[in-house]
Amino acid sequence: MRLTQATLEHLDLLTPLFVKYREFYGALPFPDSSRAFLEKRLRRKESVIYLALADDDDTKRPGFFQLHPIFSSLSPKPVWTLHHIPVAEEARLTLTARTLLTPSRQP
Repeated sequence: MRLTQATLEHLDLLTPLFVKYREFYGALPFPDSSRAFLEKRLRRKESVIYLALADDDDTKRPGFFQLHPIFSSLSPKPVWTLHHIPVAEEARLTLTARTLLTPSRQP
Protein backbone atom coordinates (compact mmCIF):
# COMPACT_ATOMS: atom_id res chain seq x y z
CA MET A 1 0.00 0.00 0.00
CA ARG A 2 1.21 3.49 -0.77
CA LEU A 3 0.05 6.82 0.53
CA THR A 4 -0.54 9.82 -1.74
CA GLN A 5 -1.89 13.30 -1.08
CA ALA A 6 -5.29 13.45 -2.72
CA THR A 7 -6.13 16.04 -5.35
CA LEU A 8 -9.30 16.91 -7.22
CA GLU A 9 -8.47 14.10 -9.65
CA HIS A 10 -9.00 11.60 -6.81
CA LEU A 11 -12.61 12.61 -6.07
CA ASP A 12 -14.01 9.54 -7.84
CA LEU A 13 -11.93 7.34 -5.52
CA LEU A 14 -12.63 9.33 -2.34
CA THR A 15 -16.37 9.86 -2.68
CA PRO A 16 -17.58 6.23 -2.37
CA LEU A 17 -15.46 5.75 0.77
CA PHE A 18 -16.75 9.00 2.26
CA VAL A 19 -20.36 8.08 1.49
CA LYS A 20 -19.97 4.68 3.18
CA TYR A 21 -18.28 6.37 6.16
CA ARG A 22 -21.23 8.75 6.53
CA GLU A 23 -23.72 5.87 6.26
CA PHE A 24 -21.85 3.93 8.94
CA TYR A 25 -22.54 6.81 11.34
CA GLY A 26 -26.22 6.99 10.40
CA ALA A 27 -26.12 9.81 7.86
CA LEU A 28 -28.01 9.56 4.60
CA PRO A 29 -25.66 8.81 1.69
CA PHE A 30 -26.16 11.94 -0.47
CA PRO A 31 -23.28 11.08 -2.84
CA ASP A 32 -23.53 14.38 -4.75
CA SER A 33 -23.30 16.56 -1.66
CA SER A 34 -20.63 14.29 -0.18
CA ARG A 35 -18.53 14.75 -3.31
CA ALA A 36 -19.20 18.51 -3.25
CA PHE A 37 -18.08 18.65 0.40
CA LEU A 38 -14.78 16.94 -0.41
CA GLU A 39 -14.28 19.02 -3.54
CA LYS A 40 -14.88 22.27 -1.67
CA ARG A 41 -12.44 21.32 1.09
CA LEU A 42 -9.73 20.51 -1.47
CA ARG A 43 -10.34 23.56 -3.68
CA ARG A 44 -10.29 25.95 -0.73
CA LYS A 45 -7.32 24.16 0.84
CA GLU A 46 -9.42 23.75 3.99
CA SER A 47 -8.45 20.13 4.25
CA VAL A 48 -5.62 17.78 3.38
CA ILE A 49 -6.51 14.23 2.45
CA TYR A 50 -4.09 11.32 2.19
CA LEU A 51 -5.33 8.38 0.16
CA ALA A 52 -4.08 4.82 0.54
CA LEU A 53 -3.78 3.04 -2.79
CA ALA A 54 -3.03 -0.61 -3.44
CA ASP A 55 0.49 -1.10 -4.76
CA ASP A 56 -0.74 -3.12 -7.71
CA ASP A 57 -3.87 -1.18 -8.71
CA ASP A 58 -4.57 2.57 -8.48
CA THR A 59 -8.33 1.93 -8.61
CA LYS A 60 -8.24 0.01 -5.33
CA ARG A 61 -8.54 2.52 -2.55
CA PRO A 62 -8.36 0.87 0.85
CA GLY A 63 -8.90 4.12 2.75
CA PHE A 64 -8.01 7.71 3.42
CA PHE A 65 -7.63 10.17 6.23
CA GLN A 66 -8.67 13.79 6.25
CA LEU A 67 -6.99 16.56 8.20
CA HIS A 68 -8.43 19.98 8.99
CA PRO A 69 -6.37 22.92 10.26
CA ILE A 70 -7.19 24.58 13.54
CA PHE A 71 -5.36 27.39 15.24
CA SER A 72 -3.81 27.17 18.65
CA SER A 73 -3.24 30.02 21.04
CA LEU A 74 -0.11 28.21 22.19
CA SER A 75 1.43 27.78 18.78
CA PRO A 76 2.05 30.44 16.13
CA LYS A 77 1.09 28.04 13.35
CA PRO A 78 -1.87 25.88 12.32
CA VAL A 79 -2.33 22.52 13.99
CA TRP A 80 -3.80 19.69 11.94
CA THR A 81 -6.67 17.68 13.41
CA LEU A 82 -7.61 14.23 12.16
CA HIS A 83 -11.33 14.08 11.38
CA HIS A 84 -12.04 11.08 9.20
CA ILE A 85 -10.50 7.68 8.49
CA PRO A 86 -12.85 5.93 6.05
CA VAL A 87 -11.66 2.43 5.19
CA ALA A 88 -13.22 0.21 2.52
CA GLU A 89 -15.15 -2.74 3.94
CA GLU A 90 -12.90 -5.25 2.21
CA ALA A 91 -9.85 -3.62 3.85
CA ARG A 92 -11.15 -3.31 7.41
CA LEU A 93 -9.42 -6.40 8.78
CA THR A 94 -6.13 -5.73 7.01
CA LEU A 95 -4.79 -3.05 9.39
CA THR A 96 -5.32 -0.38 6.74
CA ALA A 97 -6.24 2.30 9.30
CA ARG A 98 -3.13 1.49 11.33
CA THR A 99 -1.01 1.68 8.19
CA LEU A 100 -2.54 5.05 7.31
CA LEU A 101 -1.61 6.43 10.72
CA THR A 102 1.87 4.94 11.07
CA PRO A 103 4.15 7.99 11.40
CA SER A 104 6.80 6.59 9.07
CA ARG A 105 4.16 6.45 6.28
CA GLN A 106 3.08 10.06 6.66
CA PRO A 107 4.85 12.66 4.51
